[in-house]
Amino acid sequence: MIAPMRVPALDWVRSYQTRFLGADIMAGVVVAALAMPQALGYSGIAGVPVLVGLYSIPLALIAYAIFGSSPTLVV
Repeated sequence: MIAPMRVPALDWVRSYQTRFLGADIMAGVVVAALAMPQALGYSGIAGVPVLVGLYSIPLALIAYAIFGSSPTLVV
């Protein structure tokens, strides 16, 4: 039997406190700033155009926001 997929975002959305919104937005900006050069580097290693690396950032960040469970992990 296959276990149902756990979606941690459903847990924290219900109890999210809006006082953390500013800090969460700043954290998102920092993660994006870290992810951009990383994506550019990986696209260079893979031999694909750099835009492919940049296009991969939003999908990875959204997927981790929904399915990730560690608030201290940088994707």
